Amino acid sequence: YLSLDNNQLTSLPADIFAGLVNLWGLYLDNNQLTSLPANIFVGLQKLHYLYIGQNNLTTLPGSIFGGLGNLEKLIVDYNQLTMFPVEALSKVQNVRYLSLQNNQMPTLPLTAYDLLSSIRLVFIDDNPWQCDCRMVPFRTRMNGSHAFEKQIICAGPSNFSGQSLTNINAEDLICEEPTIVRFESSDSNMVVQGETLHLVCEASGIPTPDITVT
Repeated sequence: YLSLDNNQLTSLPADIFAGLVNLWGLYLDNNQLTSLPANIFVGLQKLHYLYIGQNNLTTLPGSIFGGLGNLEKLIVDYNQLTMFPVEALSKVQNVRYLSLQNNQMPTLPLTAYDLLSSIRLVFIDDNPWQCDCRMVPFRTRMNGSHAFEKQIICAGPSNFSGQSLTNINAEDLICEEPTIVRFESSDSNMVVQGETLHLVCEASGIPTPDITVT
């Protein structure tokens, strides 16, 4: 076992674990890692436990878990992942325990359902799930036979906030085209060149639209 948890690590070199072919457990949790090299775990064929939770990871390289055929427990909770890591997780077939709770994932792709269904214990709660049309394929596959289905509590849109996705019909998961509700200057006086212009822009839509002024 190798414990590097509870430090202030912000990055790791790609070859830091080279030669540790007999490593069984690796603990990198509770650091300040924002990313991991794609090949950082290459050669760790005997790794069974991997903890990379409580960091600031926003994405996982698609090949990062390649070769970890014995991995059983994978902890990636309390990070900043904005997309479900389908490609990365598809590389590990023997994981029995997976935690992705407390990340920033808004939706789940259809392919995530089969991946999650193949794992004995799954934790995906406390993500800002957006129960709109993007979740229709996943919701259609749900049949109530897996515990993780009940962990998907909607953060939006507002009419579904706090509700379980299992209690919402797929046909009610809709999206709405973005509409500009308000766009105006907040300055009552004339602005001359070189001064700051303050604009107010409000838009509605499902999912909540991003606003960019160019």
